Amino acid sequence: LLLLLLSNTKVSAVCNLNGNWSSSHPGTPTKEIVHIEFFQAEGSANFTLRATPWGSSQSYGHVGPGVDDVTLLMVGGNMQHGTVSKSHVPGAPDCTYISFGWCKFPYCGFPQPNFPPWPKPTPPPPPPIVSQSCATNGKPCPPPKWTPNWNLTESTCIQPSSPGFFEPKHSWGLISLDWSVANKIWFKNGRNKTNCEEVSRQGCQQLKASGKAVRCFIYHKCIGVGRNTTSCYMEKERKTEQYIMNQLHLEINFFGTTRILQ
Repeated sequence: LLLLLLSNTKVSAVCNLNGNWSSSHPGTPTKEIVHIEFFQAEGSANFTLRATPWGSSQSYGHVGPGVDDVTLLMVGGNMQHGTVSKSHVPGAPDCTYISFGWCKFPYCGFPQPNFPPWPKPTPPPPPPIVSQSCATNGKPCPPPKWTPNWNLTESTCIQPSSPGFFEPKHSWGLISLDWSVANKIWFKNGRNKTNCEEVSRQGCQQLKASGKAVRCFIYHKCIGVGRNTTSCYMEKERKTEQYIMNQLHLEINFFGTTRILQ
């Protein structure tokens, strides 16, 4: 946006620096010649520039207010003021030398090398991953979609923990099965072959079929020593290989059991 705004400034009495420049001197090995390139629209006092070895970083500046004034941002430094004049090469026109020691091709006293294309600018970092859970992302949690009532068998909630399938003595409006429920069943094949989610779904299905739960949730969490793909008890969490809630969890329907079994 800054560069776009700068390009709207129009002047006619100052130098146009557009083109290839260098700060090197005659006798410099070709591969070591510094490449500086100005990008300045005709009639504009403002420009951008790139220079080796900072080609991926774009700098900027302007000419004026005097006809021989130039101000630019040195990459890694501050704004610097200089003056523009003729190069020392015989027959050079105005605006071919800057007091920083920069000359404009073909008035540098040595031929312009075949400079390689500038590298593409470094892309910005990806945006941070935002948790899908309202418990951690700072967004308000939406209220339940079902209609509240005063019937205790439909308006009470419990989150049990038990080594086998949970078998309540009376009905609940909502049963949220902890990851540890029925662990003797889903852990029987060992740490690397646990099926916690599958067994939890069976538990919810049994509770709803028996009329002991109007709605059934499954508490999802990566549990296991080392928190890696061989120790996480949740099958889908092992599949993601990423132990933070992100888009991949949605794509594999990690939260699907909660929605399906409501």
